[in-house]
Amino acid sequence: PVALADPADRDRALANWGSILDQMCTAGTSLYRLGWVATVHPDPGDETVKWFLENAPKLPSRAKTLYAELLAESAPRSETHQIHLLVQIHEGRAAKEIARAGGAERGALRVLAREVDTLSRSLSRAEIPVEGVLSVNEVAAELRMHWTPNLLGRAEALERGLDPADAFCSTMDESWGHVRTENALHWSAWISEPPKRAVPADFFAPLVLQGGCYRRLS
Repeated sequence: PVALADPADRDRALANWGSILDQMCTAGTSLYRLGWVATVHPDPGDETVKWFLENAPKLPSRAKTLYAELLAESAPRSETHQIHLLVQIHEGRAAKEIARAGGAERGALRVLAREVDTLSRSLSRAEIPVEGVLSVNEVAAELRMHWTPNLLGRAEALERGLDPADAFCSTMDESWGHVRTENALHWSAWISEPPKRAVPADFFAPLVLQGGCYRRLS
């Protein structure tokens, strides 16, 4: 994880990501938007404990003691992190490419798939692992989790995805400061200007990686 890497490795990871942005976000391409969504939610640490129990007999006694103490200390603050990248093409800018790919929706999907493949290969070269592309039903499940985070208890069922018809919330309450959807609060903020001095690669780490509650940041 970047948060645990030394400063040189963090800077290298940031430079790799910058190179990908430079490659993907150039004038004249069909790409319209490249975004990311960071999801964080509390994790009881069951998988880590399971690994420890399975491997403890192989560890030296001192290492075993230190690992057990670390697990006991970190369990209340354990979190699971996910990053989803969003790729959107511009139908107007990509009109010629869409036509060459067969036209209409099928052609647009082929052009989009090509952009996703290019991004995936660039990430792999930058040593950023890619688990795969979400299916339609998996996208529907992610949208539903956005509106209704308490579905985390059904995580195993959601891995199979949802019918797109069930992707959106059933209730919404809008106010000046936020929007409430079922059991989630949504808030938008505008950063008027970036820092005026150099900041480290993990400048946003407290916002993205810490908090102790379920949240999504895009």
